[in-house]
Amino acid sequence: MGVKIDLSGTGGSLELGTLSLGDTLTVSRLGNNYLVPEDRSHYVLCAGGIGVTVMVPLAQHLAKLQKSFEVHYSVKSVSEAVFADELEEASGGKLTVHTNRDWCDTFLDAKPEKTAICICGPRGYMDAVYDAAHLKGFDIYSEDFGSDTPDRPFDVVLASSGAKLTVPAGESIARALGRRGIDVPVSCGYGICGTCTVGVLEGTIDHRDRLLADGDRDRKITLCCSRAASETITLDI
Repeated sequence: MGVKIDLSGTGGSLELGTLSLGDTLTVSRLGNNYLVPEDRSHYVLCAGGIGVTVMVPLAQHLAKLQKSFEVHYSVKSVSEAVFADELEEASGGKLTVHTNRDWCDTFLDAKPEKTAICICGPRGYMDAVYDAAHLKGFDIYSEDFGSDTPDRPFDVVLASSGAKLTVPAGESIARALGRRGIDVPVSCGYGICGTCTVGVLEGTIDHRDRLLADGDRDRKITLCCSRAASETITLDI
């Protein structure tokens, strides 16, 4: 388990960082929302910062399947490259640690046609890798930690009833609706599965998903992570 302690974070990293030797934790059954096909000819695993945690088991799994793969691991300094030894071993030495993003310009040169690009890390890092991979036309599989854009409150109107509620900064639309007794099914929580997607009738959307195609982005929203760019947004629910 890898945890980066973030004093301003909204997750449980700070709480986990205060644990002492001998403390007992109760955990739920392990799950996997990062599903990658196993029929590709080559895999390029791209990890940014603590995003490396998801790449370690993926690399080990690909190694067991005897798949061809390489790992690109980006950190602010080499001293922060946690789990580098595990990735080095799993990849058979095909690990490259980066401290800048110059590698994004060339890392996909001469790759096989059926190469899969797997990304995990902060949004800015993922955008850089995603853009490079998308330009080459490769299939991309990602898991991220949300947007780097600061949140602000906005209002949501429900078209079916006209009810209006405010979504505060730091809270998702799905959670705000849940507080009003409106159940929204959520699976991944990062806008990659589509479970919580609904229609938008009015307003401008601040898309933070990795799911919707360009043709859907003006009329659909993922309630688990995306927000309103306008003061008010009307949902088709």
